[in-house]
Amino acid sequence: MIRWLGRWIWMLAGVCVAFATMRGAEGTDRPNVVFILADDLGWGELGCYGQQRLRTPNIDRLATEGMRFTRHYSGAPVCAPSRCVLMTGKHLGKAEIRGNIQAKVRFPEFTEGQHPLSESAFTIAQAFRKAGYATAAMGKWGLGPVGSTGDPGRKGFDLFFGYNCQAVAHKGSVYEGGLRVPMIVRWPGRVAAGTVSDVPGYFADWFPTLCDVAGLERPEGLDGTSLWPVMKGGKALPRKPMGWVFPEYGGQVAVRIGGMKAVRQRLATKSPGPWEVYDVDADPGETRDLASVRPEIITQAEQVLREEAKPNAVFPVTIPGM
Repeated sequence: MIRWLGRWIWMLAGVCVAFATMRGAEGTDRPNVVFILADDLGWGELGCYGQQRLRTPNIDRLATEGMRFTRHYSGAPVCAPSRCVLMTGKHLGKAEIRGNIQAKVRFPEFTEGQHPLSESAFTIAQAFRKAGYATAAMGKWGLGPVGSTGDPGRKGFDLFFGYNCQAVAHKGSVYEGGLRVPMIVRWPGRVAAGTVSDVPGYFADWFPTLCDVAGLERPEGLDGTSLWPVMKGGKALPRKPMGWVFPEYGGQVAVRIGGMKAVRQRLATKSPGPWEVYDVDADPGETRDLASVRPEIITQAEQVLREEAKPNAVFPVTIPGM
């Protein structure tokens, strides 16, 4: 059994991650991890990201004591699928849960909660518990009611205190305003204080990142790229394009390739929208559609989706022409 010491590392995304050191029975130091997922927290809603009307002094202090990421993305535009990407390390083209369907739609024995993770889905909490960590989740879960295959107690958490139902108050867009989130990491002595990174990343990255931080063996099939070298002040690892396949709000897809992003909307309607292309590094407001002058980005995005967007009978998305 691992004994707790007392120095903590913190992280915030939409995310804040914090770490501290603990000593295991074999004498090796491992970090404690506190991962704070702030639901529906927009990129510009914190003082450390430029917000001037709302005061967020405690979160701002985490940023001054750690590293702030300026190009980080959620796993999905809405709650349950974003958590699925975070917990399983699989992007939205492969994730089991890609929308906010209520559990009772397919499992009438449940009166609340979201569509559950399957029995076979393996989460980062299960990986940490397997390695001897004590694990807990507090607050919103959204990946299956208690008693289902997605019960947090069956998905790696020794303790869960919170709620599963999230049937109201959803937003949903694969534009930057629906995906880009604040992200802060704090680990005194390991992550330099007051630093800023413009390295792109998203929720799928946290499974491999935290495995690397804690020295855990990574399971096969993860889609993300470890951010641990960046957190240590080194160079970013090569990454595949980041993708989102979202069946709700008319059906949407997006692919970020380098600093460019391809978006297509209204896929589930009678009049699917055309591809749009934006240079989101230079134009984060996505005001200038470059599709007519950068057709190669569309070609690359379609190829990414052909390779990465796997069928999902519960959350289907048909991309016209593919």
